[in-house]
Amino acid sequence: MAQDSLSILLVGGHPADAFDNAGGTLAHHAAAGDRVVSAVMTHGVRSHAIKLIDRYRTGDQSSLEIDQVDGEVREVVEEKRDEVREACALMGIDEVHFLEHDDDVLMEREDLIRQIADIIQESRPDIVITHHPWERGGVSNTHSLCASMTLSAIDAAGGLLRASSRRPHRVGQVFFMGVMAACAPLDVLTGGMSVWCDVYVDITDVIERKVAALDLMRGQNYDGPYARKRVESVDGHFGLFSGVAYAEPFTSMHPQVYDRLPLTPHTRIKAHEATDAWQDRVCRLLAAKVPDPSSSVAGS
Repeated sequence: MAQDSLSILLVGGHPADAFDNAGGTLAHHAAAGDRVVSAVMTHGVRSHAIKLIDRYRTGDQSSLEIDQVDGEVREVVEEKRDEVREACALMGIDEVHFLEHDDDVLMEREDLIRQIADIIQESRPDIVITHHPWERGGVSNTHSLCASMTLSAIDAAGGLLRASSRRPHRVGQVFFMGVMAACAPLDVLTGGMSVWCDVYVDITDVIERKVAALDLMRGQNYDGPYARKRVESVDGHFGLFSGVAYAEPFTSMHPQVYDRLPLTPHTRIKAHEATDAWQDRVCRLLAAKVPDPSSSVAGS
C-alpha cells in the first residue's frame, strides 16, 4: 500500500451489506491501491435466506423441528459466506471479516462492540463506512443497531482496550451509507425522517460489476431481475439527481476542512455542459438487461 493511500473499513449488518450500498465506491478505492476491509456483523440467514424462510413459512407443518432448522441454517451460513467472498472479490474487496452472529434478534452488546473495535485497531482505517444510525427511525433495525455499535467501537478503539495488545487508533472520518436511510419513506417510522446526503460517488464505470455481484446472492433472491431493478431504481435514482448515470450516496459525520473552497470535476462539468450532453451522459440504462438463466454470472 502506497504511503499516501487510505485504509477503509465498511461495517455492515448483513452479508450483502459488505458491498450492496457502497460496493462501487469500495471498488474505486481498491483500484486506487487503498486497503479495503469489510466486516459483516451477522450471518443473515434467519432474516435474509429467503428461499429457506419461505419454504418453512408457507409449508403445512404446524411446528418446526428445531434441530432440522438449525442444521439447515448452518449449511446456508456456509453458502452465504462463499457468495459474499465471491461478490466482494468482483468489487476488489479481498479482506472480509465474518462475525456471524445470529440475526433473529440483534441487540447492542459489549462483545460485538469489542469485536468491531479490535478490527478497527487491526486495520487502522482512515475512513469507516457503516449504515445510517437513523435508518428506520433508528428503531429496532439491524442496520441502525450495527451503526450504533460501530460508533461505540470507534470510540473504544481510540483508547486502550482491555485485554488487548493492539495500539489505540483514531478514525479520521465516518461516512453513513445513504441507501435505505435516504430512500422514499416506507412506514410511519421513516415518514417524518429526513436524511441529507452530502457526498455522492459516481459508480457508472463499475455498475455492471455491481450487478454481477448482486447476481451471486442467490440465496436471498438478489439475482436476476431484482439485481437490475435495484441498481436502476436506487443507484440510478441517486445518480440522476446528482448528475451522473449511477451513484452511491453518503452522509459525512464530521465537517471537512479545506485550504480553499472545494469544487469537484463532476460539479464543474454539470454546470457547463449542454442539456443534450447531460442526457447522453446521465440517462443511460447499463444494468437493465436480464441474462438468460442458463448463462453464468461471469457472462452477464
